[in-house]
Amino acid sequence: EKMGRAPDPAKVAAYRAKWSPDGAPIILFVGRLDPVKSLPTLISAHARLNEKQACHLVIVGKGPDKNALIAQAKSLGVEVSFEDFIPNPELPDVYASADIFCLPSESLPMVKEAWGLVLNEAMLQGCVPVASDAVGAAVGGLFFGPLDGLVFPERNVVALEEKLKSAIELSHSQELRQKIREKARFFSPAN
Repeated sequence: EKMGRAPDPAKVAAYRAKWSPDGAPIILFVGRLDPVKSLPTLISAHARLNEKQACHLVIVGKGPDKNALIAQAKSLGVEVSFEDFIPNPELPDVYASADIFCLPSESLPMVKEAWGLVLNEAMLQGCVPVASDAVGAAVGGLFFGPLDGLVFPERNVVALEEKLKSAIELSHSQELRQKIREKARFFSPAN
C-alpha cells in the first residue's frame, strides 16, 4: 500500500531531470551498499552497456562499499549517480522515475538474498526488474512471461549487460509495465 501509492508527477519529473537530463533510460538500485548486493557487477555491466546505448545508473543507499564503488565507476570512466539516503515515503517517486530496477545480488558463504523485497517495491511503480539467480524473488515466482528472461547468472557481467539491454527494450511497453504493477500487487502480505 505504501510503495504502490500513486507517485507525485512533479517529484518524478524532478528526479528524471536530475538523473537523466538527456531523457535516456534510468537503471536504478536501492539498498545497502555491501558485498552481497554485487554492485561491482552492476557498475561493470552498466559501463559496457553505456558504450553502446545511452543510459544512466542511479545507486541509492549507504554502506561500507560506497567509496570503492565510486572509485570503480571513475576507473571505468562511467558516470553513476550516488544518492546517500532517500526516506521510505519518497521511494515510490524514486521508483516511478526509473525505467529498470536491478538487484544483482550474489551468494556469499554467510549471506544470501532470500527474497529481495525491494523488487516488489520497484515493480509496484512499473519498473522492469532485472535480478541475478541468487535473488529469491527472481526464481520464486515474482518474475513472469518476458521477465523470466531478465534473470542472469550471479556475478556474470556480460549476461547482466544483455539483460539490461533487453529490459530497456521491454520498458517501452506501457502495457507490460501495467502487468508488472499488477503482478507485484498480487504478492501482498495477505497473499
